[in-house]
Amino acid sequence: MGINKELPNSIETERELLGGIFHNPKILVDIIPEMKSEYFYLKKHMVLYNVICSLFAEGSALDIPLIINKVGKDNIGEIGGISYITSISVNGLYIEPKKYIDILKDLYNKRKLITLCDRCMNELYKSESKVDTVAAALMSGATIETNNNTVVDDITLMEMGLNEIEKRYKNKGESPGMKTGIKGI
Repeated sequence: MGINKELPNSIETERELLGGIFHNPKILVDIIPEMKSEYFYLKKHMVLYNVICSLFAEGSALDIPLIINKVGKDNIGEIGGISYITSISVNGLYIEPKKYIDILKDLYNKRKLITLCDRCMNELYKSESKVDTVAAALMSGATIETNNNTVVDDITLMEMGLNEIEKRYKNKGESPGMKTGIKGI
């Protein structure tokens, strides 16, 4: 079978997020915990984002010569070339990163589910495939990433609950946290 349509994406949202980072690198503090490189549709945006995060982690400035050096002159075409990076960096504006991340995360989830459903449909056309096996693969692969949470199946949720109960039992019923020494209020 195969997917006949282009998978959901927003190249402009990706460019604006990257441009916003160039415009105000301080927003990386808010972006890095929420944004995974695979949320980008274009490989060159994934690579560029990873390089930006790496430079930020090193405490380096986000300028084009450092990015070129980090990627390597032989691989600069992998992220669109110098003119592409320059166009993103000079067109950067002030942005609210959460809105952009939410859009890219939603599109990533759609791509992930479309790809998973396509694989399952292809598997179901095979004569030796078992419906239960394909259904289980569909359910296990269908976790959706949300804003700090993941939608999980019933079994995983039960395991998480039992693990938390066991942890609290071992902790003698006390809530996890820092003891203050205060006996009462």
